[in-house]
Amino acid sequence: MLSKKNNDEEAVSLAGKGYIVRVIGPIVDVKFAEKDLPDIYNALEVINPETQDKLIMEAEQLIGDDTVRAIA
Repeated sequence: MLSKKNNDEEAVSLAGKGYIVRVIGPIVDVKFAEKDLPDIYNALEVINPETQDKLIMEAEQLIGDDTVRAIA
């Protein structure tokens, strides 16, 4: 995980990559490598590789097996 500060002195965190394992409505489960798990309430950014559209989700719960439950 890499942290830096932008011009507004707001902390910006760049975590490791994960992959989506399940979607039920606005609930999205994302699996990460163990060392790359985001903290609860961190933003997760998903980028559509075809259109480059971005979706921001919020990590809400660590559900085990290196998986985070997020709300889109």
